[in-house]
Amino acid sequence: EKPPRHSDEAAAQLQRELDLRIQRIRREQEENKEEERRLEARRAEEERQLEAEKLAQLEQLRQLQASPQAVPRAPVQLSRTVAEFLGYLRAQREEQHRAYARFQTEAQRMEDRLLAAFAKS
Repeated sequence: EKPPRHSDEAAAQLQRELDLRIQRIRREQEENKEEERRLEARRAEEERQLEAEKLAQLEQLRQLQASPQAVPRAPVQLSRTVAEFLGYLRAQREEQHRAYARFQTEAQRMEDRLLAAFAKS
């Protein structure tokens, strides 16, 4: 006795759908593997570049350490005009400090006199 034909067609259709689904899943897995390989290759390349940069910097540092130190320069010779101007500024600042000290002393004397005058009255 034969099974009904429509069940054979339905089974065949289901089998085709399953086959297509399996093919799609395998294709996606292959694509994922390929993407993973690309990412790994990119990571490896970036690591190589970083290592190369590190080695270059270490080499620069080694060369700097091996090179003779720069000879310290003599102090800059100021022109006579600049030196005179700096001397003038220093003198002005000292005079301002003395004037302020005189002002403070005189202000204190006046305050003391005022307080004494109010205390008597």
